[in-house]
Amino acid sequence: MNPTTSSSLPLTIRLATLDDIPALTALINISVRTLHAPFYTQAQIEGSLASVYGTDTTIVQDGNYFVVTIAGQEQSNAVVPADSKEERIIACGGWSFRSTLYGGNQFSSRDDDNLMNPETDAAKVRALFVHPDFTRRGIGNMILERCEQEARKRGFRRAEIGATLAGVEFYRRSGYEVLHEQEVDGVEERKLGNGEVLKLLRMGRKLVE
Repeated sequence: MNPTTSSSLPLTIRLATLDDIPALTALINISVRTLHAPFYTQAQIEGSLASVYGTDTTIVQDGNYFVVTIAGQEQSNAVVPADSKEERIIACGGWSFRSTLYGGNQFSSRDDDNLMNPETDAAKVRALFVHPDFTRRGIGNMILERCEQEARKRGFRRAEIGATLAGVEFYRRSGYEVLHEQEVDGVEERKLGNGEVLKLLRMGRKLVE
């Protein structure tokens, strides 16, 4: 585990484990329902949680998924240090050497058996979510930088992500650009199980110049 500090918060970034799945599911749900609300309708949000967004145990088992934890607990919007060893997961995200660009276990269009070639393919930045109470504190950057660092160690020279409309500006500030190779203007439209359509942007950047 790597203790660090972001905006005076006592944070730790560590690898996720399968025991974290219930907490990750709760985190993803509240993050999507809150932070995606300005960009998607409620029907799109609920459809995306049912069909697309969720925990991906494959990345966890690959050892490529991280969580950021904070000691103590939040009470009345204030972080209260705890004398106990309890921790709270407030952000998560990872990367993958597999072809799947986005989607949890329930996503029907996964392609986990197709492994990426670091020399020619891009690593996939996957499932980065931050709790709404802890946004704009550099926590998302902390996870993204860790993912990029680990991908470089595995020899990848590029990274790609399927960015939600809520995350586009964050990734642009981190050097990602919309890719135009496959979808029109980089936009991918995913039909959801409830009949709604989820719009994502395929974005990428160089990891090595």
